[in-house]
Amino acid sequence: MLHRLARWSLLSLSLAELVACNDLGGDPDGPAEVEFEPLCGQDGPVALMEVAADEEVQWVGRVRDSEEFHVRVSLDEERGLDDPPQVRRSAVIDECGDVIAEVASPVHSLQWWDDVLVGCTDDGLVWLTDYDDPSPSVLVRENCSVRQVGNRRVAMEAEWGEIGRIVTIDTEGSAVMVRELVDAASIIDLIVRPGADGEILIQTPELAVERVDPGTGARERVLEQAAEGQWSSPGAMISYQRPSAGPDDPSPLILRDRRTGVEQTVDPGFPVVSFGWYGEELLSVSGTQPERQLYLLDPLRALDVPAGTVFLMRRDDGSLWLERSDRELGTVELLLWREGEVPQSAWTCSSCRVAVYENSEAYQALLMQGIADPNWAEAWRLDRAGGPPRLIGNSLFAGTVLADGRVLSVRVGQGQDRDHGPLLLAHELGEDEVTLVPNVDASSIQFTLGFDTPGELVYEEEHDDGTATLQRVRLVQ
Repeated sequence: MLHRLARWSLLSLSLAELVACNDLGGDPDGPAEVEFEPLCGQDGPVALMEVAADEEVQWVGRVRDSEEFHVRVSLDEERGLDDPPQVRRSAVIDECGDVIAEVASPVHSLQWWDDVLVGCTDDGLVWLTDYDDPSPSVLVRENCSVRQVGNRRVAMEAEWGEIGRIVTIDTEGSAVMVRELVDAASIIDLIVRPGADGEILIQTPELAVERVDPGTGARERVLEQAAEGQWSSPGAMISYQRPSAGPDDPSPLILRDRRTGVEQTVDPGFPVVSFGWYGEELLSVSGTQPERQLYLLDPLRALDVPAGTVFLMRRDDGSLWLERSDRELGTVELLLWREGEVPQSAWTCSSCRVAVYENSEAYQALLMQGIADPNWAEAWRLDRAGGPPRLIGNSLFAGTVLADGRVLSVRVGQGQDRDHGPLLLAHELGEDEVTLVPNVDASSIQFTLGFDTPGELVYEEEHDDGTATLQRVRLVQ
């Protein structure tokens, strides 16, 4: 269904994207037994809300810093990606499904800041007197992104990519105070660096990069001039490009030590398109081919990956995921490599492209999107020790990695069955998936992302008459 595609971005940040064609294979039914923690005085799932046949749960998540949930139910209808849902119900419920309050405004992303209730609307960040406040007060217009810097909250007041002001938001009891910190900044380049004292790096309309003290507003020049958005700092170092004469004449990438002011040019012959940091010791630079080169610091040197491979991601243990493509054969190979060792092949597929986002201690979670139907995907688990890949889900919302490393996924059928399937839990390597629920809305596994409790799952269980029940369950850890 078209409107379900808008939810794709929530998962694409937590998994790897792979475009491929593969046979599904395997049996989706694993052991039926699974242990749950008691909730609300009962064993097994707790029903939070009943959903009519022409409805769907648009979103459910914990009201941040509380034990309460916000549920929004909308009309289940075909609509374009930019068309807003028709919300039928918006309510705050307790952990057992009892309604606490009806939400009177089109607010979402509710959270408590001590005694202050805030949320997001199309107008920006708003302040509510209570859940049923029909006309919340706007605190920050056009943007609802708030970052914590030290003990202060910092927000940007401008549409994404425009020049606007930066403010701090303080609370005292049930009151809120908004104070201007910077009157004009290139908002797209605002970077918040949490730390003992916290710091904010901004780019001014004149293209200078400055450090701003979130408490006093004092400003310190870091760079006299950098190309718009073309700078990045993980801490003590900052990489940047100066403004160039044009797209055909890119400026070289410069690495500057913020403590000493010493600068080095990173391979002046490499046509830089983008760059980013992995921690403070590994710099990744992409070129126009596209090519990607890695650089280690202290001293600055290129990391020579095996011939014919491209860097994808650095793992927590220091090893790297690499990609090797064969255009003639139409294959892509995924390899695991550590400097000084022979790369280990972990995955090969036909007509693929790879972009890795998420790693886990025991396995690599990969999302694969079929070329014939780009609206659907497959989630595979790769054994870091070299075992065979295992299919764990095949819907558009194929899976999500839980805090303990287990993977929640849905295995769907064909045709009209592609919206629904069994809810599966991928356990230890080498074991079959556990079937938690025989039939769920495939997109509802993302609801689990809205909860902070380890092992807590929320999903929309489908019934034969087209109705559904929003269920909550907590797995035994």
